[in-house]
Amino acid sequence: MRSLSEDLAEDERTLALVEGLLGEERIGYICTGDRNNVPHITPVFFAYIPHLHEILFVTDRTSKKIRNIIDNPHVSFTVDIRHLEDPFKNEGVMINGTAMISDVITDVDDLPGTLRGPYRTYIERFDRIVKRGKRMDRSILVRIIMAKAAYWMGTDFHPITFEHSLYYGDFA
Repeated sequence: MRSLSEDLAEDERTLALVEGLLGEERIGYICTGDRNNVPHITPVFFAYIPHLHEILFVTDRTSKKIRNIIDNPHVSFTVDIRHLEDPFKNEGVMINGTAMISDVITDVDDLPGTLRGPYRTYIERFDRIVKRGKRMDRSILVRIIMAKAAYWMGTDFHPITFEHSLYYGDFA
């Protein structure tokens, strides 16, 4: 049986791995569920706020994600990096937490600094799409308060729980 100090050291190592991956990556997958728990998964640009253990992303205020979050704020968020030649080098993190609808965003400059770059790049690269309805004036900022996380590298899996959790579910 492991001691409390060994468990705490393992949690610190896991947190460092989770924060490292979330701090480096910019695209993740948000999974919401409607009131009947029907899942809906979509990619989003995101920013990780380490001192708050929160993930931020922006989406259209009329999106299915927002409708689902209103009905059921419990979400899962995944960043998954695939190694095509060696699956034992696959790396990722899955977060379970509570999504909270935050601020209305009317311009890229309204975004937190860590999100401005990815969204500005998106708007510049996909200007034709943006002009066809994916405008910032329909956007809303969503915060995910992390409750539990699991980091993996290959088949090595490390779970961690955050004390300030608003989420009461378990990993499946």
